[in-house]
Amino acid sequence: VRVDVDALNRGHRPARARAAHRAAAAVARLARAVAMELLLERTDLVQVGTVSYRNTMKLISGGKSGRQRLVVGDDHGYVECFEIKKGEPQSVFKQRVSTEGPVMALAIGGVAGKNDRVFAAQAQTIVGLKRKGAQCFKMQSSLVEPIHHMAVDESLLFTGCEYVYNRYDDGRDDGFFMCHDKINAMVVRPKPGGGGHRVVLGCQDRCVRVVVGSELEREMKMDAPVTALCLYRGPEGGAGPAAADGEHADLVAAAQDPAALEVCFGTESGGVGLLRIGSEGKYSGVVWHVEDTKALHSRVNCIDVFDVTHDGIPDVVVGRADGR
Repeated sequence: VRVDVDALNRGHRPARARAAHRAAAAVARLARAVAMELLLERTDLVQVGTVSYRNTMKLISGGKSGRQRLVVGDDHGYVECFEIKKGEPQSVFKQRVSTEGPVMALAIGGVAGKNDRVFAAQAQTIVGLKRKGAQCFKMQSSLVEPIHHMAVDESLLFTGCEYVYNRYDDGRDDGFFMCHDKINAMVVRPKPGGGGHRVVLGCQDRCVRVVVGSELEREMKMDAPVTALCLYRGPEGGAGPAAADGEHADLVAAAQDPAALEVCFGTESGGVGLLRIGSEGKYSGVVWHVEDTKALHSRVNCIDVFDVTHDGIPDVVVGRADGR
């Protein structure tokens, strides 16, 4: 729900403004009620080496065994994999990918329908590991900047550095894009029907950029630098909530677009929201946005979507720099 603050201040269309204000208040009350029902407890699963980089922990789905795997890359260059059995972590492998420095990013990939390989980035080098830790891939890129963000889709590898996004096909350069400011977050989604990929970059200059191949498809200004991104789809893969305000009919149209891209974002000022981008960059805009309620705003470090409350509707899970 978005409240038209300008309309409230100017006194224009008071009925619509009052309705939006009531709707926002109702959503806030519901959020407080849900928060009261969730009792969160800390659980220490396992102790690993020092970790200084944000994109160095991944989960691998259970597959046939049904047992989920946790993968962590540390500052000493080790990649550790643990399998959760009856709630307890069991070590699967601990592999030092190289002595070049810390692991700066991890990604999960593999052949179609079997994403069970781990890819680790150290500075400008990327190493792939099999299920038991054996090395299966190594690429020394021609990049000058270190790799901080990474995604893998079969033979395609996507990397985000300080300012440059790169794509590789089977280890060969296949495209790049340079941003005007530092890349803080990156997500990748294949286009429906196999028409390539859309890469969303959250940047320090308060812009979200959508890149297809080496071309900029869309650039959107935000209220603060975007520091975290994750893909979002509604229940059963459908679209998320539609904007109710008639002024945002373009967002409603995007909600009905099966190729629409929906991304949850977090900002440096602690805000969280949902961005909807229609096919070919049309119908783009912010569906909803919630600011941090604390007086001292805290940066959003990570964001993800999961049905925590088991009500069939995905919940947005947020982690901030102050531990909230």
